[in-house]
Amino acid sequence: MEAWWNTQNPDDVYYIATFDWSVNGVNMPFATEVYGYYNDFGNGYVPFFGVIGAYNIFMYGDNDYQPALDMVPDAIESFNHMGVVSPIADVENNFWGYNNIEITDMFATPTGNPITISITDNSNPNVASAVLEDDVITIIIGSELGSTEITVTGDDGSDETVDDVFVVTALNPNLLSYEYDLEDSPTQGLYPNNPNQYANSYTDLGWTSIDVTETDEISNVHFSVMWESVDYASEGTFRATSPTGTDAELYAATGTDPVQLELDATGFNGEVMDGEWIIYMVDSYGDGGHQISDGTVTFMAGSDDIGMVAGLVSDATGAPITGAVVTVSNIATMVDEDGQFSFDILSGDYIFTCEAEGYEVATLDETVTTGNLTYLGFELTAITGTNDLPVLTTELQGNYPNPFNPVTNIAYSVKEAGKVTLEVYNIKGQLVKTLVNDNKETGQFTAIWNGSDNNNKSVSSGVYFYKMKSGNYTSTKKMILMK
Repeated sequence: MEAWWNTQNPDDVYYIATFDWSVNGVNMPFATEVYGYYNDFGNGYVPFFGVIGAYNIFMYGDNDYQPALDMVPDAIESFNHMGVVSPIADVENNFWGYNNIEITDMFATPTGNPITISITDNSNPNVASAVLEDDVITIIIGSELGSTEITVTGDDGSDETVDDVFVVTALNPNLLSYEYDLEDSPTQGLYPNNPNQYANSYTDLGWTSIDVTETDEISNVHFSVMWESVDYASEGTFRATSPTGTDAELYAATGTDPVQLELDATGFNGEVMDGEWIIYMVDSYGDGGHQISDGTVTFMAGSDDIGMVAGLVSDATGAPITGAVVTVSNIATMVDEDGQFSFDILSGDYIFTCEAEGYEVATLDETVTTGNLTYLGFELTAITGTNDLPVLTTELQGNYPNPFNPVTNIAYSVKEAGKVTLEVYNIKGQLVKTLVNDNKETGQFTAIWNGSDNNNKSVSSGVYFYKMKSGNYTSTKKMILMK
């Protein structure tokens, strides 16, 4: 291995990472930073040898020298061609929903030429449309179940182009849902002094079961739990068994940090939901060390009790307001260029909310009945003179809506011009998204968060904190993302 390394040009190799073999007389670069990537490896262990390519490609050899060498040329070659730096994560959203995806610095090129980005293919535009404008791709979901592959192409004007393909899946929001709480699992300790060791069956573990009384046919089962492995993470799995005996592995642990799991289990679809459900964990050696807390299970089923909603959003003159958003329950839809919108929803009493930049928020209380059309006419009042009024304080004012899905608006004001940062953190204190990092003049501002991280990947449901800094002013507030 050392002989191979001595034949390489260090300028062509971004990063070589191995265990520190210097004590054995092997003179090769060693970087402890590679340990931060241990969860990326299939078996959860750091390999003897690895190379990080130019476009976030982690090439590695898992405890085997020759396969590692076979991967090295591809990693090095990635520095000589265009590549995807920030690939777009797959998108799931309800009918009539929308997502805004930032694509700044999505591609990289060794030529240094400007990169032109375009949407070059959409395999099923009936599921979702995609529009690119000002480095933002807007995805608008239709009302057809299914998925579509959207291709984004980067072109640096040379002989090469690069594609990034991501999948958009449309979900039906008009589902009946029944929620059940889960008991917390027993507290476990570290092996070998675990005071509550258990064997590998539900009877031995005695964790929890739930009795479901509804008799609907299952369309989806959603598990929301906090998982923690205090010892030997890779040994723990989270499972469920339906009343008919269908058993499914829901999650296999990869690390010891607590993680909020939001899991959709489709393997039970088509079964009737009533009966005893067994929710349990398996540990390969029965020595424990895995816990579940704050858990809920939501059973979802289709319904024929559907009503139709349609309407128009306009200003005081009757002109349509393009870009307005109408939200109700778990549906958020953007009006079209004529200010019109329509969707189906479960029958019931609702409060519909309409928002648009520069206008006051409007609400309507309406009853939707099965098989009938409910018309909603929103006339929004413009907010006048806001930026002409003196701003008296520098303040993080809050976000709306809260809880939210898929986007929320964070309002803040600045008294004295200067540097302002606005950042989103998860419950572990880790930075998730930088929304603002810029100099601001005196005024009133709004930042929008679409539930994505700094890599444009959608984050899971849960509690998040947003923190504003401006001069000596610092403030942090809490918000809840519910999917």
